[in-house]
Amino acid sequence: MNIGKENEMIEFQKSTSEMKAGIISFASILNKHGKGELYFGVKDNGDVIGQEIGKDTERKISREIGDYIKSLIWYEIQTKYADDGRAFIEVIFNGNNAPYSAYGKYYQRFADEDKQISDVEPERLFKSRRKDYSEWENEDSNETASDVDEHLLKKVINDGNESGRINYEYTDTASVLSKLGVLNARTHYLTNAGKVLFSGNHPILLKTAIYASTTKDTFIKLNHFEGNIYECIDEGISFILSAINWNVSITGSAKRNEMNSFLVELPSFLYISFIAFMHSGEM
Repeated sequence: MNIGKENEMIEFQKSTSEMKAGIISFASILNKHGKGELYFGVKDNGDVIGQEIGKDTERKISREIGDYIKSLIWYEIQTKYADDGRAFIEVIFNGNNAPYSAYGKYYQRFADEDKQISDVEPERLFKSRRKDYSEWENEDSNETASDVDEHLLKKVINDGNESGRINYEYTDTASVLSKLGVLNARTHYLTNAGKVLFSGNHPILLKTAIYASTTKDTFIKLNHFEGNIYECIDEGISFILSAINWNVSITGSAKRNEMNSFLVELPSFLYISFIAFMHSGEM
């Protein structure tokens, strides 16, 4: 079975014995593209040769990433099987907090090679990370008023009127967006802020996960959700509530005891993680 070719976003390693080289590629790809894929048990030409998978194999990869990749990152590790039953490991990852270091050094991807970069490039990436997001939110997006979820916009204005925070009624989409300062009157494009707030085109990918332990090796629950900010907030709250179990104990008194916990039948090490990304990788 062949799964394709290495490129600037995909790296193959024959086995986890080549872990260090794989982790370097991991950081290198992130610094160039912000996302990528890493495989163990696959030759450079894409042929799956398989590798032995033990009960701790995925955990060791996760620990290596956690210990030696520096900066916030999201990744998912899965054991997969070729047509002939050979096992190999897929690691999908993304992050928008460059620069990323591996083993204390910085690398960047060129074709299918990882090259250590000079001190100048990490400095540039650090400056990019510290960009003024007040500038970003006022820049034009690639969407117009016609892309707005009008039902949501009306609800926001009505809620604002009821709370006393907004003192005008809903008239039409373009006028209201202009009053909110999220529509460029000259170009007629939504600003980036307007897009993430009101777009009906699912501009944000929200990834929510519950982990079984502090090492984040095992997912108990993993969800992906696409929507605007308001929709993602609602989804995030629903995700938390779905992880809460209510227990009621009858003590014989007139008052019952109510207790809540996150999935109480599981070990006490339980973490919920939220990561949101713009589909364009801007957020």
